[in-house]
Amino acid sequence: MEATVESIRVQVVNAIREIALANKDREITDDTHLINDLAFDSLDVFELSILLECAFGTTLPDGEIGKITTVLDLIHAVHTALKTGE
Repeated sequence: MEATVESIRVQVVNAIREIALANKDREITDDTHLINDLAFDSLDVFELSILLECAFGTTLPDGEIGKITTVLDLIHAVHTALKTGE
């Protein structure tokens, strides 16, 4: 079964909540900024990308990980990786 954008969103938000312990109760929307709103650092973003790669059985290109700033960026990166079979 192909992952929909909504199913990707649910898993992304769950993974963020797993890593963002200090901000666990914060509302997370597509526009939530990982660094500015959730106080993620580059290691948190990397850990998040690893969790999602494992969950979806895909690889996010290293060049794309550095460009991810919002939840929506992350959703699009996972969706693209799944569509291209990365």
